[in-house]
Amino acid sequence: MLDKFNWKKEYTIVLVLNIIYVLFFCYLMISYK
Repeated sequence: MLDKFNWKKEYTIVLVLNIIYVLFFCYLMISYK
């Protein structure tokens, strides 16, 4: 159970980082236009 929770936590962190990266990329594209 602890391993599963830890895996879920890491997956959530990765998902959040991916969302931040995409938002940042969109922001740069809008800025350059």
